[in-house]
Amino acid sequence: MKHRKVLFLALVVFYASSMMFNLKGGDAYYNTDDNIDAGVVLQAITRYSSYMYGAFESAFLALNPAVDDIIWLEISNPSQWVTAIASPSYSIDIIWGGVQGNFDVVADAGYLVPIENQTLTNYINTNVTNDIEGVQTIRTNESGSILWVGSCLSSYGFLVNHDSLTSNNLSLPQTWEDLASPEYFLDSDQFALGMANAPESISSTYIYHSILQNYGWESGWNLITRMAGNAEIHDYTSAVRDSLIAGEHAIGLTIDSFGYQAEFMNPSCEYIIPTGGSLITVEPIAVASSASGEERVQAEAFIDFVLSPEGQALWLDNVFDRIPVVEDAFSLSLQINGYERQDLYEDYIKLHNITGITFDFDLARSVYDIVTFYFEGALTLSSQELHYAWEELVTTYRNAELTENEFNYISSLMSKPKISLQEALNLQIEYLDDPTIRGSLNTDFSQYAKANYLSVPYWISGNDIFLFNSPSSGAVIGGTIRVSASAKASNISHVRFILTNNSGYSSLLANITSGFGIIEFWWTTNTVSDGEYILHMNVSRLGGFYNSTSITIFVDNTPGGITSSSVLPTSSSDTTSLNPTEDTTKPTDSITLGFLGISTMVTCFLTLPLIHMKRKEKR
Repeated sequence: MKHRKVLFLALVVFYASSMMFNLKGGDAYYNTDDNIDAGVVLQAITRYSSYMYGAFESAFLALNPAVDDIIWLEISNPSQWVTAIASPSYSIDIIWGGVQGNFDVVADAGYLVPIENQTLTNYINTNVTNDIEGVQTIRTNESGSILWVGSCLSSYGFLVNHDSLTSNNLSLPQTWEDLASPEYFLDSDQFALGMANAPESISSTYIYHSILQNYGWESGWNLITRMAGNAEIHDYTSAVRDSLIAGEHAIGLTIDSFGYQAEFMNPSCEYIIPTGGSLITVEPIAVASSASGEERVQAEAFIDFVLSPEGQALWLDNVFDRIPVVEDAFSLSLQINGYERQDLYEDYIKLHNITGITFDFDLARSVYDIVTFYFEGALTLSSQELHYAWEELVTTYRNAELTENEFNYISSLMSKPKISLQEALNLQIEYLDDPTIRGSLNTDFSQYAKANYLSVPYWISGNDIFLFNSPSSGAVIGGTIRVSASAKASNISHVRFILTNNSGYSSLLANITSGFGIIEFWWTTNTVSDGEYILHMNVSRLGGFYNSTSITIFVDNTPGGITSSSVLPTSSSDTTSLNPTEDTTKPTDSITLGFLGISTMVTCFLTLPLIHMKRKEKR
């Protein structure tokens, strides 16, 4: 409440001061002829809050007696923008705020009209830099007329609290990859990072999309999952900002404006634009196709004011903390706001010189909801299991019990997404047709991720077979087996697993992963029904197939799973080495694995002979 009172007082002072200055735009961009009959009322769609658009409206109306008022419709969803523009219940003249991809949706649907005022067009082409490091800031139609123009710049990066970095002995991060490093894991109760839940934060969701596009679908999810292993996930990006201000985290993912606000509130905070990987966007303003006559003229007059140096300087107020698209605004900040903004000017220069991410807004829209659901299911709803797995993996790595290659490979197994990019595209279409599938998707994604996270200790041990139940795919049998370096040196090329019961068999050929010596294998319910099975593992090399091991396992697809230890399977035959030239007289250890009824996952137990490997003690 105290913060809101301060904000309210700041706005009162701001509005009063704006009335004292003789704010002007270009030479003849908006009409100030007192003889024009008053009475024009504009209607505008915006994603901004009233405190933001109110400041611009107040200053504009003070300069332009031709406009009585602006009626604002706060609408976030761009598809609803089109509905409002097309509706006879409204007469929309202006659209303002949000990422450029939203404006492309409206433009492609034919609901934007080009700017007609040639003086304004010339001003835009002279003062607004188009194509900032590959980022489009002006969109034109086929004839070159301007359909929308960016009104301010935004970047997406991370906020650091230097005091928290120092107290936790953490280095200053510079890239997205840094945030995924095991260095930034503290423990399961204290987190170096703060992130926002994708469904609740549009700005954070665009950060996640930019990572997925820049690094690729699987590698991007690996990076995001490792970040989440280091992080506490908050509901909103504003909560991440507040946690950095309070020193609760050392690093937080955020949009630039929240970063600048944190810098103002706590001098220990610093907003960082990631090296070689920042998403840069503009927040456009445009004339709606329903604008006509004097309303269209005055809509362009408002656009002119927003883009004038005086209008652009309003972005530099500490209440807004946005980077203008017109450089001349910075020289007016002292006059308009009462202080200079050298910090934002330095970032303005940086954004015009760094390499930004080439971002496909069409692709982001095509998987937007599915990405948010996957993030929520696999990371937010599964955070406890993720932190358990990440702590186990990081601790083992820090103890030098895993090589860097092994650490990275197991983290890739842990974070491997359940769906491919193409499957996400298909699910997005399915979701738009039937939004009720969201709940089942969240559950499915969460159960899949939890099974992966709970498998990490056994992947670390090097050998395991696991069973779990998923509502969408039924029982799954799978696991990994680590192959020794001496075995690889013996020309072993691949391993064949054969699952048999009284009704037949199915087999899967699993190649040894080059450089890691880890084999993955799995079956799904298409070939596995309830019952008792024998799993045979055969090793292939130049001399033929070598029977390595066989074990008995039980499959139960019943939701809720097996709960009694009386159904533990019996250990099967002894094993020979994966490398037939090794001594096979060494004793064989065994481990018992179990998943104890997570949601609808089946609880399963089995005994697996290990091949010349001692299981590490659980930490």
